[in-house]
Formats: sequence, C-alpha cells, structure tokens
Amino acid sequence: NLLSWDTTSIPARHFRDHDPQPRDLQIRINQNYVEVVHPGTDRGSFDARATYSADYPRVILHPSNTSKFKLELSPDADRSYRFQALSRKSRDSIALLVRCCHARRYIATSFMLGQLCENPATPGAPRTSVVGREFDVQALRNRLRGELDRTAGKLQVVEKLLRNSTNEKVELQGQLRETIASYTEAIEKMYTQLANARGGPSAALQVKLHEARSIHGRLQLELAEVREVADEERRKLSKDGNESAAVKEVDGLRQDVQHLLAELGSLAGSHRAQSQREIARAEELRRLRADVDALSGEKEELELNCMRADKEKADLIESFMYVKGSLDNLQMASLEGPDVSPR
Repeated sequence: NLLSWDTTSIPARHFRDHDPQPRDLQIRINQNYVEVVHPGTDRGSFDARATYSADYPRVILHPSNTSKFKLELSPDADRSYRFQALSRKSRDSIALLVRCCHARRYIATSFMLGQLCENPATPGAPRTSVVGREFDVQALRNRLRGELDRTAGKLQVVEKLLRNSTNEKVELQGQLRETIASYTEAIEKMYTQLANARGGPSAALQVKLHEARSIHGRLQLELAEVREVADEERRKLSKDGNESAAVKEVDGLRQDVQHLLAELGSLAGSHRAQSQREIARAEELRRLRADVDALSGEKEELELNCMRADKEKADLIESFMYVKGSLDNLQMASLEGPDVSPR
C-alpha cells in the first residue's frame, strides 16, 4: 500500500552531535527522491533532498537498537542524519521504501524475477514456474493454532502460579489473624489482672491494715486504763491491808496485760507479713507491665507484617493483570494480523 502512494511522509526524531535536544522531522519518500523536511512546512521547502543514484540514498540500521537508523543522502557528512523512529515498524517501513524505490530505479524487473525464480544450485537451468503452486492455508492454520496453544499454555501456567500464591497468601493471613487474636487475648487477660490488682485484693488488704491499726490503738488505750486501775487498787490495798485479795487481782491484771501484749505482737507480725506481700505484689505488677509492653510491640510488628502482606498481594495481582493483558494482546495480534506466506 505504501508503494502505491505518490509520496509517503513518516515522522522521526533527528539527533545531532552539537545539539543535545533532538528535532522532530519528517522523511518524505517517493519514486524520484528522498527528502528530509520540518513538519508543517510547504512541499517546496525542505531541509535536504537526494535523488536516487547508484549508491545513495541509503539506510543503515542500528545493530542493537530496533528504532535507530542512519540516513545517508550523499557522501557529504552534513547530509548524513541519525534518526530514531517512533517504533520498529516505522523504521522498517522507511528502510523498505527507500530500498524498494532504489531497486525499482536501478535494477531491472526481469533481472529480479530471474534471480528469484532461478535455482541457485543449478545456474543456467530453465526457470521454475510458480503458476500452479497453491497457498497452503491448512499449514498456516495449523501453525497459528500451535502458537495459540502455546500462548494458552503459558497463560494457564501464569494463572496456576497466581492461584497458588493467592492460596498461600490466604493461609498466611489466617495464621497471622490467629496469632494476633491470641496475643490480644493474652494482653486483655493481663490488663484484667492489673485492674484486679489495683482495685481488688489490694484494696481489701488496705482496709484490713487500717482495722488492725485501729484495734492496736484501742488495745493500747485499754492497757493504759488497766494500768490505772491496777495502780488505784494497789493504793487501796496499801490503805486497807488486804494483801491476799490484792495479789490475786494483780495477778489477774498481769495475765490480762500479757494477753493484750500477745495480741499486739500477733498484729505487728501480720503487719510485717502484709508489707512483704505488698512488696511482692508490686514486683509482680511491674513484671506484668513489662510483659504487656512487650506484647504490644509484637502486636504492632504483626500488624505491620499484615500490611506488607496486603501490599505484596496487590503487587502480585497487578503483575498478573499486566501479564494477562500482554498475552491477550498477543493472541489478538496473532488472530487479527495478516496472513503470512509460507515463504
């Protein structure tokens, strides 16, 4: 189709040695000449033009880059251009048009047909005829079907990999949720124990200690009263001379005093034991708080791991969609592309 047109214009980017910024130019090709023009200029205005000669113009393709090429209009270095096409298809179209127009101008059609139809193994032999040869549609269909099957197989492999990765992701998320739930339950139990330690048994022990102190003060007052009574009785006995009854009463009072002293000692011992228990509870409370802080840090780390896992899952899904889209485009291109000759 391009060869049937009068003039074909194809855009390309021109790179110059002394200018780092490339220029957007157009290459116009027809049966008589090749010219390089600025886009939007009139047909009579051009940057450079070269008619077909024995060696020029010619196109030299870049050996590694599929879009770069060099257009030489003459032996002069100023008329040599380094271009970069918009795509590989555009570059190949430029090279094919220039070479085809050059061949039409300087190579006879009969010579080209003779070279194509002659068998290289038997030079000078009669030319082979290709009139009765038919195009093998069945072979082309089988080849396209094989390519489609290979593409479908690759797509199935990718889908299987994505399915396996999704299942592993779901399992890991379930395990992570179970771990977070167990740690959360342990933290809640520790908070409950801390709350009970702050307002439960500790408060009751404080009340008991206050009651013991009040009983101790009351016994001290009773002891002082008993002593006063004993002093009065002694004075009365010294006055009345009844020593035997006074001695018995003094012995009874002494026993009462000893009993009160024993009760005071037991109360003092219980107070010391209570103080020791309070110290032990304070240490246990400090240890529980440290455990709660450690579990909170582990919980935050697990939540961060869960967020990273979600991000990895999103990346895998995006990669799968990209691969699937590329495979779909490849299938559509193989189905909608022009029929390829077996030659």
